[in-house]
Amino acid sequence: MKKKAFIIFSILLTFLLLYSFLMEGPPKPYYDTRELAISSLLSENTYILKTIPVAEHREIIVFYDKVNQAIFIATICEDKDKGKFIVEKRTNAWKVEGESSIINGVYNVEDVDVTVYAWKGFDKLISLINENQVINQNKDKINKYDRDLYLLVLIDE
Repeated sequence: MKKKAFIIFSILLTFLLLYSFLMEGPPKPYYDTRELAISSLLSENTYILKTIPVAEHREIIVFYDKVNQAIFIATICEDKDKGKFIVEKRTNAWKVEGESSIINGVYNVEDVDVTVYAWKGFDKLISLINENQVINQNKDKINKYDRDLYLLVLIDE
């Protein structure tokens, strides 16, 4: 009886250990340079809108995917021990469609909160400046990109 209980206990323990190992997911890939880490996120029609240094070894990058008309944000981090870079965190893409929609999202890394506003169209810019107090107070920080894309990034440390 003790032998059966020991075998069952061993099997359960083995399954539990395998399950916990598999739940962590695959390890994040390491890149030799910062540029390689960034290029892993770029496709033919994706480009960088803004780069925000967060710490000596970490930065937040705002990307725009032209084909899908979407913005996503990622954090690139240097692993000092290995002397390599990883894509530490990445958001899902936020679509910027038409002139009626606006993206408003918050992304945080360490003690830094980054609030992102994005929209398309000059008419939308004028209405947002008139209607939204935060956008109105920070209108000098709004950047315009091709295809009439506007981006406002606010950093709260």
